[in-house]
Amino acid sequence: MSSETSASNGTLHAHAENASTSPDLGAAPTCDVDTDVLIVGAGVTGLMLTALLGDYGVKTLTIAKHSATAPTPRAHITNQRAMEVFRDMKIEDRVISSSTPLKELSNGVIATNLTGLKVARYGCYSAAVHQLSDFTRASPCELVNLPQNVLEPLLLARARETGADVRFSTELVHIEQSSEHVEARVRPRHTEAEYAIRARYVVAADGARSSIASQLGFTFQGEPDLMAMTTTWFDADLAKYTAHRPAALYQMVRPGNAFWVGSGLIIAVTPFKEWVSRLTTPL
Repeated sequence: MSSETSASNGTLHAHAENASTSPDLGAAPTCDVDTDVLIVGAGVTGLMLTALLGDYGVKTLTIAKHSATAPTPRAHITNQRAMEVFRDMKIEDRVISSSTPLKELSNGVIATNLTGLKVARYGCYSAAVHQLSDFTRASPCELVNLPQNVLEPLLLARARETGADVRFSTELVHIEQSSEHVEARVRPRHTEAEYAIRARYVVAADGARSSIASQLGFTFQGEPDLMAMTTTWFDADLAKYTAHRPAALYQMVRPGNAFWVGSGLIIAVTPFKEWVSRLTTPL
């Protein structure tokens, strides 16, 4: 469970999960469609797969219930293996040019508050001195700091360079498998009209609450609903408060609380002026 707000120039604004600064409803046919691969979900995973299959000449149709790519930062560290894939996709340079150098984000700080008593400090994200040789040997590529709301448009553009058909605001209604193909019923969210998509394969790239997994009876291991999280995205120049201990993550711990529940996390999205704060509370 989570909720998100954002702030700019001291003003908070609520962000719906499907908010978009560049709506793209995609095509909205009412006739049936045939394709090789149906990809449900147009986040990082879905868009990367769309682009990669397009490079191999595989016909895909990608749908997403949201109106566009991610409107908020969400994940922001892209690991070396992903960067290797971006190199294969010939967008590594685009990703690097849009990112923040990790040399500015080489530490994590655990403290009572942003300027309060420091409990611990640790190296993170491969930029700490004692980690450099290990990460250098592991891959020819480097980790980068690139928020998801910046990365996803790059992946969407790359997917469309292959001629891929990506349709936002399109929701999966039902899916079933026959001996020859998979058939899905989908509905554009701005209309009640449904149409069928027939595909040789379907890929569930729609996250932990996957509608495909639910409909096909797949289960996930692990305990759900561990906590509630309130996320706030805001712009604020906090350089003077962080200059003495610059870090990527500031974990705020409260005496008497479990480490995560009842504590907070402040993430430097763009140092040290764009931030995401997360407050966790028991359900």
